[in-house]
Amino acid sequence: NPYTSPYAVYANKLGLAESFKGNIATEVGNLLEPYIRKKFPELVKMKDHIEVKVYELPYILKSKEWSFASANLDGVIEIDGEFSVLEIKTASEMSAEKWEGEEIPDSYYFQVQWYLAITGWKQAYICYLIGNRKMDYKIIPRNEDVIASMMSYAKAFWENRVLAKQPPEFSWNDTDAIKELYPKQNEGEVIELD
Repeated sequence: NPYTSPYAVYANKLGLAESFKGNIATEVGNLLEPYIRKKFPELVKMKDHIEVKVYELPYILKSKEWSFASANLDGVIEIDGEFSVLEIKTASEMSAEKWEGEEIPDSYYFQVQWYLAITGWKQAYICYLIGNRKMDYKIIPRNEDVIASMMSYAKAFWENRVLAKQPPEFSWNDTDAIKELYPKQNEGEVIELD
């Protein structure tokens, strides 16, 4: 995820720092989710001539296999008794090139693979609205190799960092987390480091 870091995840999991509260873009995206969920079946019928049902899932799903893994789905799609993940994204027109052809941003690909790992389902639909002008979707099949790699890394992070309370190194995007952890500045105090 380009908007966080290993340290920020670690601090959030231990309650040392608050998670991202959102901004105007995420707020608008959340407000548009019900509309996009409602329009999605029409889009699929028009584009692929398939009848789909879409459900809102107001729960956080917890993995049976990986105790550290959970998912908050934007929706669930049902086609002929089979279920798929629905992930909804809104983007500005400046990022339209990231959605051209079969492309989607990497972080979204990994996000839906995470959700597929937790649900056990075979595929996800990622529906995107670009600049309130273009709505489309792409189907993302389950990738067992990616899931195995992600879960191995996440398990190691959970056990060796979070449970062991061993913080990862800070990175360039940890400024907010550091400010939250160390809100007080000692004016004039200098600490020399070796």
